[in-house]
Parts: sequence; C-alpha cells; structure tokens
Amino acid sequence: MEFRYQKTYLTYLLSIMIVIMIMITTIINMSLVYANDSAKVISEIKEGSLSTEELATLDQIEQKELSSNENESLQPVPDKISGLPNVNERNGFGITITKEIRDIYKNMYEGNATEALHILEKISAKDSSSTNANKDIIINKWFLSTLKSQILVLLDLAADAEIELIEKTAKLEIEYFAHNFTSIALRGEARLWLNDLKNAKRDFAKVALALIDWQLPTSYNAPPSEPEKMYNLASVQLRAFVGMAGVYSAMGDLTKAYPWAKRAENAFSRIQYVVNHPQYGSLFPAPPDLYYGRGMNLGLLAASSILIDKKDKENKGNKENKLAKKYLDLSLKFFEKINYPLGKVTVQALQAQAYNSIDMPEEANKVAVQALNIASKYLWSNLIWRIETLRGTVLIKLKKPKEARTAYRNAQSAVELISGNLQTDRSKVRFGVGKEDITYNLIKFDLEDKDYDTLFADLERGRARAFTDMLAVRSTGRTTNTNTESESESELEKKVAEISKLSERLRVITMHRNAPNSHNVNNANKMKTLNEEEKKIRIQREQKIKELEKISPEMASIFEIQVPNLRSVKERLSADEGIAYFLPLKDDENVQVLLISKNKVEIISLPSKLKEIRDAIFDLNDDFNSGNVEAQKEKAKILSDKLDINKIIKNKINYIVASKDIFFVPWGAMQISNPVSVIPMGNWILQGNKDKKDNKNNSNKNISTAKAVIVGNPEFAGSYPQLQGAEAEAKNIAEIYKVTPLIGKEATIKNIRDQIGDGCNILHLSTHGIFNVSKPLDSAIILSDGVKAFPLNAEMIVSNPLKARVVILSACETGMGKAMSGDDFVGITRSFYLGGAKTIIYSIRKVDDQSTATFMNELHKEAQKVNFIDAAFLARKKMIETGAPPSAYGAFIVGGLKN
Repeated sequence: MEFRYQKTYLTYLLSIMIVIMIMITTIINMSLVYANDSAKVISEIKEGSLSTEELATLDQIEQKELSSNENESLQPVPDKISGLPNVNERNGFGITITKEIRDIYKNMYEGNATEALHILEKISAKDSSSTNANKDIIINKWFLSTLKSQILVLLDLAADAEIELIEKTAKLEIEYFAHNFTSIALRGEARLWLNDLKNAKRDFAKVALALIDWQLPTSYNAPPSEPEKMYNLASVQLRAFVGMAGVYSAMGDLTKAYPWAKRAENAFSRIQYVVNHPQYGSLFPAPPDLYYGRGMNLGLLAASSILIDKKDKENKGNKENKLAKKYLDLSLKFFEKINYPLGKVTVQALQAQAYNSIDMPEEANKVAVQALNIASKYLWSNLIWRIETLRGTVLIKLKKPKEARTAYRNAQSAVELISGNLQTDRSKVRFGVGKEDITYNLIKFDLEDKDYDTLFADLERGRARAFTDMLAVRSTGRTTNTNTESESESELEKKVAEISKLSERLRVITMHRNAPNSHNVNNANKMKTLNEEEKKIRIQREQKIKELEKISPEMASIFEIQVPNLRSVKERLSADEGIAYFLPLKDDENVQVLLISKNKVEIISLPSKLKEIRDAIFDLNDDFNSGNVEAQKEKAKILSDKLDINKIIKNKINYIVASKDIFFVPWGAMQISNPVSVIPMGNWILQGNKDKKDNKNNSNKNISTAKAVIVGNPEFAGSYPQLQGAEAEAKNIAEIYKVTPLIGKEATIKNIRDQIGDGCNILHLSTHGIFNVSKPLDSAIILSDGVKAFPLNAEMIVSNPLKARVVILSACETGMGKAMSGDDFVGITRSFYLGGAKTIIYSIRKVDDQSTATFMNELHKEAQKVNFIDAAFLARKKMIETGAPPSAYGAFIVGGLKN
C-alpha cells in the first residue's frame, strides 16, 4: 500500500515565516546613520518573464556546488532585544513615529490586524486631502501604502494587497526612490501567501538579481547624504533573499532554498551587526522583528542543511557535519529569547519534514512529536493537523499502520475544527495545501479494509471541508448593496450575518494566539481568557448553524461539515439510478471509481491513469476548437474508452461525483446511452428528500407550468459584443413558457430579482459568461445595470441567491471552475447550488450562437414532458440525428437532481 505526503506541506510553514518577515522593514525603528554614500539608484523593474541572462544567473547561483562548513561563524543572539518603536522616534525612512503609527504596530504585534488597518485607513484619509507633493509627503504616503499591503496579507486578504501594491505603492516608490523594488518584493510575499509560487518566484528573483552584488557596509567613515535609500536597499534585499528561499521551500526543494537562505543569513548578520554596534547602533536599537525573521531563516537553514549534509557524506564521505545543529540551536535561542513558541514549533516541523525527505523516519517522528506537544499546549489546530499528517506519513515508513491511522484521524479532527474560519477563497487555497493528503491517505486505508461506509464518509468529509473553507467567509461577507441590488435583509441573511460575526471572532482569536507578543509573561491571563472565550463561541456558533439549517440546509452546509452515512444515500436512490464517485488519486495511478446503487456498492479500476485521461480531454478540446468533426468523434471515442464508459454509465440516471480533471469531461460528447448528471457531493442526492418534505404541494408539479424568468442579450454598451442570437433564443424560450423575457436594458439584476420574487422554477440566462482562472469566485454572468454591462459574479450569487429550482446558463464557460485542495470545484455553478438550485445546465467551453440556440430550444421543448436531466439527453439525441458535431451537443453539462 502506497501513501504520500506532498512536498507542498512547507507552503504553510513558510507562510508563517513570511507573516513575520512582512513587518520587518516597516517596524524597524533603527536608522543607518552611518551608511555608504555609494548606494546606487537602480531603475524600476519592468513586468514580464525573466530574461535569458537572468535565468542563467539564477541557475548559476542555485546549481553551484553546495557544501556546508561546520566552522562557519554566526552572529549570536544579542543580549538585549528592543521593543516597539516609541512615539517621536524616526525610522530608517526618516518618518517620525506618531501615536497612530505606534498603535498600528502594537495591534499588529498583538494579532489585531483589523484594528491596525482601521487606524491606518484613518491616517490615509487625512493624508489624501493634502495637495502638497513634496518629498516628505511622497515617502509618507508610500510608507503607509506598504504598511497597508502587509496588514492586508496578515488579514488573509493578499489578493487585495496585490491591487494596493500595483495601483498605489509602486507609483509612489518610483516617484521617490526611482525604482519599485519594495513593491515587487512585497507583491512576491502576497503571491507566496496565495500559493502562486511561479509568479512569487519571478517577483523575488527580479529584485534579488538586481541587488545580487550589493552588500550593506558594516563600517562607515561619514554619515550618508540619503540614509533612507541605503535603508531601503538593505531591507528590500533581505526580503528578496528570504522570499526566494521561501518559494523553493514551498516547492519542496530545500536544496535550492539553501543558497538563498545563506544569502539572507549574511544580510541578517550584517544588519544585526550594525544595529547592535556600540557606535553605530546605540541610538537606534533593532526591533524584535529582525530576530523573529532571523530565527525563522536559521530554522530553514537547519532543515536544508540536513539535506546538504547528506549529499556531502554521499559525495565526499564526510563525517557528520554539525552545521545543521548550529543553525537549529541558534534558531531556538532566538525564539526562547523573544518568548515565541510558534517559531519553535514551525522550525521543528521543518526539521521533521527534512528528515522525512532523506528517509530518516525515526528522527522525523521524534522531532514531529516534540512539535506536536507544543502545538497541542497552545491549541494551534492549524499546525496540529499538518504535523499529524506528516506523522502519518512517517509512521507508514516505520511500518506502524495503526498509529498512522490514528495520526490521520487526529489530523482530520483538527482541520475540521478550524474549517471556514479564514478569509478569502484564494487564501484558503494557500491554507488548504495538504488537506487533500489527509483524505488521500485515509482512502488508502479504507480501500485496504474494503470498508466502503468509512470510505464514503472520508470522501464526503474532504469535499465538505473544501466547500466550507472556500466559501464560508467570502459567501457570508454580505456584499454591500448597490442600486442594482435589493436593500431588504431576509431572515436568512440575518442568520448568516450572526454566524459570520462569530466566525470572524474565532479567526481573530486565532490571530491573537499566533501573534509575536502573545506569549510573553504579561499576556498569560489574556491567553487563558481567549481560550475560554473560544469554547463559548464555538457552542454559540453551533446553535446558530442549527437555526440556519431549518431555513436553508444548503447555506448551513457552508459553515459546518455534515456527513451522512452511505446507507441513507443508497436508500434515497431509485432502482434505476446510480452514483459514480471518482476517487481523488495521483496522476500516475489508475483511476478508481466507487459505484453506488440502491442494492450494491463496489470499487472498479479504470484502464487508464488520471494523466492519460487528462491528455485525452485536452486532445478532444483541441479538435473541438479546430472544427474537425471526424477528429472530434474519434477523440471522443478514445476518451470514452479510457473512462470505460459502459462500466460507469449503466443506469437510467447516472450521477457523477467528479475529481480533479474529471470535472472537465464533456459527458454529452461521450458514447453514452443514458443520461448523466454531475453533482457536487454524494450526499447531494439527499436534497430531493428535503425538497419533498418542504414542498409537499409542489413536488410533483409540472415544471413547465410554473413561473420562468428568461434573460437574453443584456445591454453591454460596448464592453462586450451584443448577442443577437441570444436575444432570439430568449424570445423563443419565453414563448414556450408564455412569459415576457428581459432583454437589453431590462436585463438588470434588480428586474431579475423582481420577477423571481420568492422563487421561480426556471431561470434561463442567455448572455456572456467569463471565467477567472485565478479567482474562481470572480467568475461572472454578464448582465446590465440599465446602461452598461454589469458582472454578476459567483460571490454575489452566494451572498444574495437567485432563488430558482432549475438554472440554465446559456453562456460560455459558465461551468468552469477550479479544482482545489480537498477536491472542491469553485465557480458559478456551486454558487447557484448554494442558493438552492436543484438542477443546473452549464457550459464548460466556448459555445457558438447557432448550436446553443438549437440545443436550448430542444431542451425546453422536451422539458414540457420530462425532467431536465432527461430533456437534455433527448435534446442531445436530436442534435446527433441532425448531424451536429460533438462540439455542439457536448458543450453543455447537466448538473444536479432529477426532480
């Protein structure tokens, strides 16, 4: 039995390091009074890929022979560690520390980033009223903008930080410093936080290479003429080096992280030497951030040195090198000196991962247990589940499967305790890296035991965690109403707001607990009070969720992981229905499917690996775009064979629970003989029972006689091409239901909500759709505000649902989303489901007007006689009979339930 633990485990641990690092330069209250006047002013960094020359330089740095030197001299922990900057002191940029700025620092150090941002925005509002453009005003505005971006990252709003850095910080920095190094490096940190490793590396590399040969002098003959520029170069160089080490560590490549961490250590040492020098630094003591950051970097060096030492011994037969221990001991001394146990746990976890990487499981487990004991003492669930997941992997290597299972179960419990308490969907992706490993490894145990009940529960838990994490706070933020939205607040919205408030408080408590100043002696009572408060809030939140569930089970599912048993799902299925549940396995493993029917549950293994299926999907899409009909049919057959389609599609109604690339299978183009419907989770099948219970009088009502809302070709005012075909389509469909369609300027969100009222049976939207690959919740249906285009994005739909039982999205790529950790799929369709939709029809590729109109017309005609799943299958059949290509009848996916 094979188990895995992804190298990207380090992403979170490095994110903690970056959280600490992001405050270094802004809080530093020392000034390099004696500096080198020869600091060069370098032109701004341009956007774009790394040049051939830059790539060659990177390769030279990273590929040069790596060896450790146990006699290396390291700057010790200083005797005195300074505190926060005082009012009226001047920082390295020559900016006077006001009471407001000190309050910002204090709140950041104590974990109250929300209050820090509130104070900063008040200061910025005052400064924005000034029309003076002198240099002091410019650097003050730049400084506040950099500080704002860093606070946003602390608040898990790194995507918003990117916008601040691009639209404001960079412009001010270029105006004052003639370069944008800090802006680019800070953007790298935001992208690392978002797990956008490729672009984070590019940002850090651009800055690191620009300053690769520069060093902060450690002796000076005279004060500099422009000390703030020296200070800027020293601090941003440190950011870039630490960032490069962080990116490679997040990628799981500690060998490449090593040379950058070494460069960072050199930069740290030089700064520490200067600020602690009896002559240079007596008036300007260094802040504790310098020591948090250096402690983390030394921990990273300790972990990477473990790998380097092994290579030394393998290549040169060296005796055991002691440098890794020197790094580790010094790192732990830093954290002991500043009383920061979170740093110690993080470094120990990095060390355990390094031992695991070089197949030293006993050492890895020993260190991981030490880290786990500290994390458990401080209730750090966000670290507990990661360490337990790592321990599970290590225990497998130690041939202790029983203990490994316990570790993975403990990880599952810990992660569920904190699910849904983060901020943005993208930040949750970063935070969620590694959660899929819990499910993956538990699935392996379940398959070995042939325990399908537990297997189903573990699969559903993984998906429920993903739904909760991806959408909880974003979907409950209750977007501020505009003139296009109703201003009334429903009972549902009130309940959601109450739960959101409690969730936010839990998140704040977690931030307080992780803050740098949280574990000093003076805060012991505060931590005890916070722990007691957390217990009370969790009880209150659980009760509020139960109240919400009575109003909207779908919305309640965002906040709480609810996993039904397999038996209830089997009982719900009719004799002619079945579920094909794709297991989330690795690319090089044969795809396995859990087949569930009323009387039988079995596992089948497909003849193809996931990578092979993905390649077949890409090949088919290429031919869809080329218009080669015969090639489309041939490639559709190849993909059908790889899916062993007859084994998984054999019921009268077939429900698919997709995984990874299976989300992008164009089922309509496959060689299927029965209808297929994609559902978000296995327990989605139970929605039919809830619906019957709640709508006894309407459950059997013919869908075609109920109210329909039809929208077509909104007024885009030049933002998008007008869709005359969509307008004709909407008018034809409106005739079927005898309703007035919303066309052009009438196709506003307000008019749609007015027509929907308390709810409608059918909502048909024939318009443009856009898919945002980096931010799936920003994917949108394009409507009108009465004058111009109005994008109704996925987040808005969840925050204020459009209450329709059947939703038809006759637009390009409306079903596209992103397969995330936990095997969730975030996009517009999931948003409509959470709003209460039972059936959704959507596209997974670009569609043309003519074939779309044909399919939609046939769909609605057939829906007069049968349910929409069957209607879509019959519409597909008619298109095939008329000679339409697979790209036409395979463009749309049916999702949801039969009734």
